[in-house]
Amino acid sequence: MLPAGNLSRTAIDDHGQRAEPPYWTPLPDEIAQAEAKLPVALHETWDPRAHGIPDKLEGYGRQYFGVTISGRRTLVVNAFCANWVGSDLEAEVFKVWDGGSCYFAGYYDVADSRFTTISVNAAG
Repeated sequence: MLPAGNLSRTAIDDHGQRAEPPYWTPLPDEIAQAEAKLPVALHETWDPRAHGIPDKLEGYGRQYFGVTISGRRTLVVNAFCANWVGSDLEAEVFKVWDGGSCYFAGYYDVADSRFTTISVNAAG
């Protein structure tokens, strides 16, 4: 989990989302609720590249942090293939350009208890 104090607008404004302050640190219960809904959200998203991910989801690492999008508390789930090595996940937001379905982000509206966006990285 990435604490709110380690976030900045430039670090998280990707995937076409307009994340803004206030940033917040997700609670374990909020993360658990999002995780429980993630497989279904991946199957239901418009992007067919996401549809095969639920079968491999246990092999993905995660990074969680809280942002505000359009005034709504949104939990971001950054996910990556377990063999990913890079930055300290509690110190900074990790970003990878391309990589296909090995990298995706889910945006979970806490109040509505649903994913609003699933964004799978481009292949390349």
